[in-house]
Amino acid sequence: MTMRFRKLIAVSAFFTVVIFLTPPLFAQKLFGGGGGGGGGGNAWGNNGGKNNSGLEKAIVGGIFGAIEQGIRASSHNDHHDHHDHHDHHDHHDHYNHHDRHGHYNTRPYYPQWSNNNYQQYYSPPNPAPVKAAPAPPKIVTPAKNKAPVKIVAAKKNTVLNPNVIRGLSLADIDRANEKLRDQQDEKLDDIEDDLEEALPPSDTDLITQMDAAGIQDPTIQKQILDAKNKGDSAQTQILFNTNADPAHKGEAADLAKKIDLQNDLIDLREENRDGKLSQRDIDRFKDKSKGLLPPGPKRDDLLADFDDMSKTAEVQDLLDNAVPNPGMSGLGGGSVTVIYNPNLPEGSVINLGNGSMMVGTGGAGDLYISSSSLAAAMGLPVAVSQPVPESDGKIPTSGVVLRNGSDNGAEIAYVINDKYDYLMKSGHLQTLGEGKWVVRYDRGGSFGEAKYTLTTGTYEFTPTDSGWALFAKKFDIKIDNSGNPNEFQYVVNNVSAVVGPYSVKTHHSAYPLEVRFDRGDGKGEERKVLNGGTFLVAVSPGDNLWDLYSNDGIPVLAGDRSGGINLFGN
Repeated sequence: MTMRFRKLIAVSAFFTVVIFLTPPLFAQKLFGGGGGGGGGGNAWGNNGGKNNSGLEKAIVGGIFGAIEQGIRASSHNDHHDHHDHHDHHDHHDHYNHHDRHGHYNTRPYYPQWSNNNYQQYYSPPNPAPVKAAPAPPKIVTPAKNKAPVKIVAAKKNTVLNPNVIRGLSLADIDRANEKLRDQQDEKLDDIEDDLEEALPPSDTDLITQMDAAGIQDPTIQKQILDAKNKGDSAQTQILFNTNADPAHKGEAADLAKKIDLQNDLIDLREENRDGKLSQRDIDRFKDKSKGLLPPGPKRDDLLADFDDMSKTAEVQDLLDNAVPNPGMSGLGGGSVTVIYNPNLPEGSVINLGNGSMMVGTGGAGDLYISSSSLAAAMGLPVAVSQPVPESDGKIPTSGVVLRNGSDNGAEIAYVINDKYDYLMKSGHLQTLGEGKWVVRYDRGGSFGEAKYTLTTGTYEFTPTDSGWALFAKKFDIKIDNSGNPNEFQYVVNNVSAVVGPYSVKTHHSAYPLEVRFDRGDGKGEERKVLNGGTFLVAVSPGDNLWDLYSNDGIPVLAGDRSGGINLFGN
């Protein structure tokens, strides 16, 4: 039995003795009733005698209830935590009555009303520990991105259109050579006519000549005729000289020279028929015969015929070395040998595959040979100056740009937004970006100060009669494709553009213009930064690719088809 329980029994016994030994006094003192059997009123206004008996019973019950509670408490302590889980179902084990003197249990309590209208007090339950809610994860907000700019790629440009370039088959080459041999043979006929007086006479004329020279023996005449027709100049000379009168013996040497010239002409015909006629053979015959005719129209015709034959022989050499069906091979950069042929439709191109080509002129002019660029041969514009330099510098496309022209030759001081002072040299610029910018500067001399509020565009400091001025600068460019039979694709300030065949297109901007284009080889883009002016679309003669050329460019190349060789007339 615990010490607490022993104290509780002792107190309960003491109160029991007091109540039973002195009931009248207890009742009188506690409830304000009188002594004796009369019974007076109490604090609730009831009959004292009637209520004392009930109150005594309640007190006694309370005392014994306290004893019972003590026993239970003792039993609870003896069992420790064995029955702790039953405490949540027995309410009487969790509250204590307060005594009449206002002494309360020091444990925390909660007020509760019972059915007999007595206020009861309960100790608070021991709640299960509440776990703290986990902190919500921190949500990271992405940084603001500038809207991306998609780079527009330049479309491919074509320099050499394979659809218009043809090749020759082996049969085509053979037919062309045959045609040229026929033409050369016809020219030899013309030359023979031109040299009629320098060639041996016909048999009839030679018989007449022999009769006049005293050679009248038919046998000798036949021998001389046979020797002449065989081209035996030596035998002809011997027979004529042996049998002629002394006054005509000199005619024998002249007759031999004519037979030798005839032999050379026959050799040319045979070489031509065999496809072996060369320019050297033609030039050698020309040198031998050009002095046989006196100056005059006949001699001029003779020399022109020789020139035509020589150049036709050059065409024959090109065809002899032609590659059947070459496609685009053999058409590299630099110059090519071009045969302009009026018998072919205009614009048609035949690649011979050996660095030469034939271009049709549609009946215009005569057949002639020229050395030129491939682009010029195909009727494309060819540059005669250096191209606009390529640029990789970044250019502004928004905000404010200040410039001091390179031709100003002077510095200018200015202040931005009343805070920042600058000194700009000639030929320099400053990019301020987007926003509102206040520019102040001294005009110079006695012209005072100038102030401008700028938000967008390019502005250039410019000397005037009233001092320094700040002018808005516009950038206008023309893409001149007037010499190109094809359209030209490009990108200007990241916007696709195209200028049509034989056309010009103009662009306007408040900033320098960036122009990108494919040169025609599909190997990347050429980039130019243009500040204004007219720019020609032309082919570089060095690599046969497109480029842009300023109208103000200094000519460094010569391009002229007039140097071509006319095969059939000067």
